[in-house]
Amino acid sequence: MLPVASLAAAYSATLRRMGGPATFVPVAGGASVDLIAGFSSVAPTDAEVVNAYGIGAKIITVLAVDLGTAPDKFDRIQMHGATYTVDTWQPVYIAGVLVSYRGFVRGPSDG
Repeated sequence: MLPVASLAAAYSATLRRMGGPATFVPVAGGASVDLIAGFSSVAPTDAEVVNAYGIGAKIITVLAVDLGTAPDKFDRIQMHGATYTVDTWQPVYIAGVLVSYRGFVRGPSDG
């Protein structure tokens, strides 16, 4: 088995290669952060997520190291020409090490 540091590094590298440019805008009014974020649409067959966030739900993943502190509900992500208001953040751990946060949104909040 690979060491935890190697797994976390591979996870981070994959997100940076496959993600896209985004801007994190904290609800508390702090400084915005430009970063690379993963973005995916939720399949209609994913009943649990669809029931919680709606048919247009999206999942946005950001690396913990890019934020510095835990994100808050209602923080925003600007990506793909739209603004998304995060309803729920879920921490992602690899072998007990925090590597990212997964944000669930109901769809673009600006149209």
